[in-house]
Amino acid sequence: MHIVSPLVIFGNLWYNYKHYMIGEIWDNLMRHKLRLGLLLLAMALGGIIGARLMSLHRPVVSQAQEIGVGPVLTYDNSLTIRVLGKSGKPAYELVFASDFRSAKVTVTSEVLNSDSAIKVLNSSGQVVVREQTSMQSGEIKFADAPKSYSVSFGKSYIIETQGANVQVFSNLNRSLATAFMPSGTSERYVIMTDGLRKSTWSDEEGKTVLYNLLKTYLVGQIESYKSRLSDEVLNNKNADVATKNRIVSAYRALKGADQEPYREFIQHLRRGGVPEITYSGRREYTVGEDVDFTQLVSARDGEDGDYAITEITVESNVNLHQAGQYSLAYIVSDSDRNKVTLRIPITVAEADKPITAEPKPDVTVPTQSAVDSTVPTIGGGRNTENNATIPVSDETVWGEQSSIDDLLSSEITNQNKDSASPSLKIETATTDSDESKPSGISASQIVLIVLGIVLLFGLVRFIFDHYVR
Repeated sequence: MHIVSPLVIFGNLWYNYKHYMIGEIWDNLMRHKLRLGLLLLAMALGGIIGARLMSLHRPVVSQAQEIGVGPVLTYDNSLTIRVLGKSGKPAYELVFASDFRSAKVTVTSEVLNSDSAIKVLNSSGQVVVREQTSMQSGEIKFADAPKSYSVSFGKSYIIETQGANVQVFSNLNRSLATAFMPSGTSERYVIMTDGLRKSTWSDEEGKTVLYNLLKTYLVGQIESYKSRLSDEVLNNKNADVATKNRIVSAYRALKGADQEPYREFIQHLRRGGVPEITYSGRREYTVGEDVDFTQLVSARDGEDGDYAITEITVESNVNLHQAGQYSLAYIVSDSDRNKVTLRIPITVAEADKPITAEPKPDVTVPTQSAVDSTVPTIGGGRNTENNATIPVSDETVWGEQSSIDDLLSSEITNQNKDSASPSLKIETATTDSDESKPSGISASQIVLIVLGIVLLFGLVRFIFDHYVR
């Protein structure tokens, strides 16, 4: 009873005091609503400005991880029908829209070698529009030229060409569409849904020929970029991001079987290079030697630069006090959450037994092993003692990037198990990309800190002026 009573009295006093103070604070806040509102507005503006600055100065790696993300680019896989004049310039030109539902027609005053005619017929066989030549001052020209107009097409409309020098071009790159060239002095083309075919083809054949035009163009884009791409740009996905996005989009527009030759290249393009681990020690030691294996390794990455010793994990069961065969492993995780492992067999021999010279192995490029059928693997490592490739374990695979892999999962299904690569193997890591390397304090963070100090000082001054004094 003597203990409970003081507690009850103290509780009552605290309850009354708390309610009194809360009431006083609330009343003061209501009396200074304008100042409080301005203060809250300043804090909100500071937060918005800070968020904007942070977005402008976000790490480049997060931008690079967006390679290949987004909708596939659309390609104008339509055609142009031309009748060429004596000079090689078009006397008649019909340029299809990308959906083949309309076309822009241009007729010029170019002189022709022989009579020609172009007719557009509807699905009932009635002529919708016709252009034909006439003799003008002893020269063959299209009548009523020059002129230009548009024409709309319905399904099963027919375009009929007659005469010589009729050519068909792809609107992708203005190259000659050989398969669509007239077979004789006359040819009929049928409008399909989103396409065009010769009258002698089926709809399926027409779609195949059109896709082959697109495939030729896309493969040309990929091959051209691949041929001029330097290793430095390839291994640094922060470089030339816009063009890489365009190339990945071209790859995605190809059908599955046509993607096969470029799967590994596109994976490398999207992920950039992987860290290269270099081991500078020996592979044989004698009992009793004092060796610090952490000082015998270095690692660097094209995007992240050189790694500090503390960023390289060493896994070793080497016992320099007992002869035997041991294993030494170095592990590095890069900013893309790829994990690279270099494993080296170590021999510890008795001190009184001479160490036989190890033959210098040939420099080799290790082969890949398909650990995951949906993700390619690569392997390699270097020993500076003999400049030879050291194979890494088969357990390493590409690091996960689900935001991109989910997008391409329907396209990347089977990996070539025998392809080779000079890089290191990669395995799934659990750390976030932004945590793998320290980034320091950016200019935006300094601005936010200063702004926060100013706002905090203003808030303290406001409370002191209105509640303390």
